[in-house]
Amino acid sequence: GKEGKVAPMTLLIVGDSNTFGYRPGGGRYLPGDRWTDQVKQALPAERVRVEGQNGRVFFGRLCGLQGLADGSSVLRRTYAALQPETVLVQLGTNDLLYGVGVTVLADAMAAFLAPLAEQTRVIVLLPHAVDPLAGDLAFGPPWMVHACRALAEQLRAREDLARVRWVEVSDAGIDLFDGLHLSLDGHRETARKVLEAMDVHG
Repeated sequence: GKEGKVAPMTLLIVGDSNTFGYRPGGGRYLPGDRWTDQVKQALPAERVRVEGQNGRVFFGRLCGLQGLADGSSVLRRTYAALQPETVLVQLGTNDLLYGVGVTVLADAMAAFLAPLAEQTRVIVLLPHAVDPLAGDLAFGPPWMVHACRALAEQLRAREDLARVRWVEVSDAGIDLFDGLHLSLDGHRETARKVLEAMDVHG
């Protein structure tokens, strides 16, 4: 028989500042330090499309945002264009910061992700926060810590999301500057856990 070339698999990553590679305190982590780059390096045969933007929410309609800040519309559009075999989603932190309730967000995520997970492999990087030592920053912690924990528990327990694979960074992976953004170690940990969820073992 004819040996055709195997088409490369496509991985779509859509997320917020932690996907963009925002460095706590300002700026951006260097290429190679970001978890997205580390995943790319481990998957040389795959096409990887990264759509990360600071401040992006999952559901613009719940937060009064639209365009590129609305993760659900970016996901819909890029999914339709690329038809990826795997979709990685790192959204929800900013929705919580905008005051969207945990259950409202979990319901919206389930309605969006459950049909997607019927068509393709879906991996969700769960929002995670720690209480920063500074404690008086304008960000969400410490209530954000509880909101992220409650959201993770609700999502993991949902039967309609049984096909979704969950990735959660440990407390040690969050930078204490603001309690919300990944540290360098957190980027390494995220890349490792994402590859595990994709069944890639280096």
